[in-house]
Amino acid sequence: MSEVIKEQVIKEQVNAYVLQNALGMRVELSCLGATLVDVCVPDRAGAIESVLLAHESAADWRVNAPYFGATIGRTAGRIAHGQFGLAGAVYQLPCNQGLHQLHGGAGAMSHQAWQVLAADELGVTFAYDSPAGENGYPNALRVVLRYELSATEHRLSLDFSATCDGATLCNLTNHAYFNLSGKQRRTIHAHELTVAADFVCAMDGDLLVTGDEWAVAGSAFDFRTGALVGSALASGDERLALAQGLDHYFVLNNLPDHAAAVQLQDAQSGRRLRVFTDQPCVVLYAHNNAGGEVLRHGGRGVKHDALCIETQKLPHRARPNGDHPSALYPEQIYRQRTAFLFDVV
Repeated sequence: MSEVIKEQVIKEQVNAYVLQNALGMRVELSCLGATLVDVCVPDRAGAIESVLLAHESAADWRVNAPYFGATIGRTAGRIAHGQFGLAGAVYQLPCNQGLHQLHGGAGAMSHQAWQVLAADELGVTFAYDSPAGENGYPNALRVVLRYELSATEHRLSLDFSATCDGATLCNLTNHAYFNLSGKQRRTIHAHELTVAADFVCAMDGDLLVTGDEWAVAGSAFDFRTGALVGSALASGDERLALAQGLDHYFVLNNLPDHAAAVQLQDAQSGRRLRVFTDQPCVVLYAHNNAGGEVLRHGGRGVKHDALCIETQKLPHRARPNGDHPSALYPEQIYRQRTAFLFDVV
């Protein structure tokens, strides 16, 4: 296929690349938002099925209001009132969620076409050049993301890097929604969740972090030894009610490289997902604001039908000079590595 034709195909198709290993694990990726479109892995009986929420139509992917599987940037999460301090200046960003900015603003890199730098049967490397001033952010940012499927286990690794030509913000994440039942047969209420986190960031009524942290011990947020998602959601905890479910920053404990930060397990299918990351924080979001999205496999998005596992920087521990916690400077290289490992128990 000529490069011209290939580029045209990439622009027209939502699902541009398919990865598959000898074990049968299958991954679909899109150039639109460097998006993780689908992941298919076996259950206890060996049936290989989708474990991600995914839009059915190309038109829905282009809008992608829930950010299904998209790469989020320049900054994941909310920036209060769209304002932040950096290098002695205060910047005002356009707000796309009420009075605040969410996930980098409207039309951010999550909704833009990415360049493909390299592709083979087990991986794709995407790149995106965010120009100075895009969504109000100062200076230019170049992001490179490598998705790589292991040949020997059901592991998908995401390697992020980014550089800038002047001080800016960078806090990237992936926004895939996981449901291990297969083809969204059930909600995640019966999924068992384990999180290596002793603390959660406190939030206000607009789901903005306040700067405080509170201990999970004795609360519905204590997933340290594993608990059913549904038990937490039904707990009546006012902090869960505020967000209509899980939508919280878990401050990860200091973990050795071989230790999973998050584990999600579905007893009925036998599927287990373990998440490994070098990031200090993970946001867990239980699709609280599902909007009846038309999904693959004939389903529709319903409240608490999946869990989004967003590894990222901590949002509230400001730098000593007063710069935003996600500040990136020209002499630095932003890096993040997160891996999703599936197996059966």
